Amino acid sequence: MTKSRFSLAQYTASLKSLLPRGRVWPRGLDTTQHELMEGFAKSFQQIDEDAAQLLIDAFPATSTALLDEWNMTVGIPDQCFGAPANIEQNRQYVVAKLIADGGQTVNYYKSIAASLGLNILIREFNQNRYDNDESIGFITKPEDWCHSWKVVLDINSPSLLQFTGNESAIKASNSFKALSCLLGRYKPAHTQFYISLFDFNEINGDPIFGFSEAVDFEPFDQGRFRK
Repeated sequence: MTKSRFSLAQYTASLKSLLPRGRVWPRGLDTTQHELMEGFAKSFQQIDEDAAQLLIDAFPATSTALLDEWNMTVGIPDQCFGAPANIEQNRQYVVAKLIADGGQTVNYYKSIAASLGLNILIREFNQNRYDNDESIGFITKPEDWCHSWKVVLDINSPSLLQFTGNESAIKASNSFKALSCLLGRYKPAHTQFYISLFDFNEINGDPIFGFSEAVDFEPFDQGRFRK
């Protein structure tokens, strides 16, 4: 909660300064009049705190008191977003829905992932440059690669750190499900994609991180992809 710009003592002194002069309007700290003014001052201080907090709650990435209103505005929960586990995840969901207004660029899809606290890279293919870790039945003929893309998800993403690389737990997480659903919702209609997990720390300092002309393979059967 945002603090008031002025202390309770300052509000109390301001109210007391507005009182008429005279013996029946004592200003001492040990008087009933002072206690009454201090009680009024608490309301003014609370109003100031609420006004300052409203500037924070007006933005979904920092909202608390207005999260319910944001959820109703963007439609949470929905097919892609179940009930958020906590306030921070709720904020991520709201931001993700607000920015998911459609697009067909790599950066657009990366922005959706980032709003969920996920780091991704995207790899695109053609008939001569393809992958080897897609699921069975994903590709039925070579030209299918021209309309397929791969999402490489960093297992060290902020929203996944609690799972410490546990693949099953990551794939069962709300963040993973939301990413998969959103990408499916906003991908070009003629394309298909799949998500692979990868530890991005494995490629730190790797000068050949990118497409390999001769070999399309690296640890965990993830293939090579452009950074």
